[in-house]
Amino acid sequence: MPYSHLLSIFIRLLIYILVILYSSFEESPEMLLSLAIVANLSIIFKTYRSLPILLMFLFFLTYVVNLIPFFFAGEYIFPYRPTKGFYETLQIHTIFLCVLDTFLRPIKKRLYINEKLPQTQNLFLYLSLCTLFVFFLIFGIRGDTVLDTGGYGQKGDTSGLGGFGEYFLILIPLLYMYSGKSYIMKKIVHILMLLMGIKLLLYGGRIGVLMMGLLYLIFYYDTRKNHISLFKISCYAIPVLYIFVLIGAIRGNIALALTSSWGELFLLPFRGDFLKTFKEFFGNQNDIFYSSTVLNQAALSDTLSIYTRLEMFFYNVLSLFVPYSWLPEKATVVSYIQKNIAATGGGALISAYSYFFLSYPGVILIGYYIASIINKLQKSKNVYFILYCIIVLATYPRWFGYNVIGLFKISFYIVILYAIIKRLPKIKIILFNANTHR
Repeated sequence: MPYSHLLSIFIRLLIYILVILYSSFEESPEMLLSLAIVANLSIIFKTYRSLPILLMFLFFLTYVVNLIPFFFAGEYIFPYRPTKGFYETLQIHTIFLCVLDTFLRPIKKRLYINEKLPQTQNLFLYLSLCTLFVFFLIFGIRGDTVLDTGGYGQKGDTSGLGGFGEYFLILIPLLYMYSGKSYIMKKIVHILMLLMGIKLLLYGGRIGVLMMGLLYLIFYYDTRKNHISLFKISCYAIPVLYIFVLIGAIRGNIALALTSSWGELFLLPFRGDFLKTFKEFFGNQNDIFYSSTVLNQAALSDTLSIYTRLEMFFYNVLSLFVPYSWLPEKATVVSYIQKNIAATGGGALISAYSYFFLSYPGVILIGYYIASIINKLQKSKNVYFILYCIIVLATYPRWFGYNVIGLFKISFYIVILYAIIKRLPKIKIILFNANTHR
């Protein structure tokens, strides 16, 4: 490691530690939130040469800037009754961002992640993967759509593959690899993705659409040929954000949307004043921060003992290999807290999960882990690791703000699937030899 890089790490650590220590003795939410924003902006500056990575950290930033009215102006932005621990949650998340920024190395040259994967046309594997994708398309989720129920979150009769419904995502990188340079094969993949996107939207699945869109961007849009500039990114960012907020407003009240004029429909996310509009745009981020606060308070107040939290951590490790439905109630952390401790939203920040399970060492470890993944991706030629990283870069809307296990689970499964595919030719040879020697 170069001396200059070590010096940079030392200086950043020193500054961050001093500010965080000061904020521990003298409560200063404005200074702490400012530090979180600065750390996140520093991360963005380091990663702007890779569009998928840049977008991930821009997404991280939305979970910090949403707190400005609350910590700077004292405006209550959360959908639930006031609780304790908002400042501590900000402090924990700031530590996470500071650790991530400290250990993250700048991307020195333009990084096209799709160029790291080999493309070899294989009709048999391609058709097999397409068949699996169609299976997920048909059986992933069925029943009443948002059009039937009158809005997202309304009661309806749905069935499907549960948590496995989003595992179609691991097929997309493999379809990209085994379609080779074939134009027709590529277009078939695009059609399958479009059909899946329409179905997910009908069932209120914005996150699934977003994750699939990120994979499309990695493989088919962020290419050397397109050469996406920062100006283009800026032009796309605001409309994309608005579209997702608009979809959220529509799915939340289908009945109102269907009776609105086109003008009223496009203005649906906007409310009577700035604060209400701000809450609409950052409603999900506000909800997640509140849930993170409830999660942290359960640990800080010892409502759930360290032994209980370690037990829950153990169950979450087990969930890498077995479905949640096979595990005790404690395995689903937020659901357990909703049922037994306090009303809250359906997710929590990755920093809150890490603190809940392993206290401050967990927060530091998860920040370092994410930084190390990005650092290694820049130079790695290992296809297994690259596939793992691609799924991480596509599923951050799930693991960053809903369930930390997503950082390891679905990305781990693509490695297993690829390992099985790589062994298929060897298995065929073994079976052939066995038959010929009978």
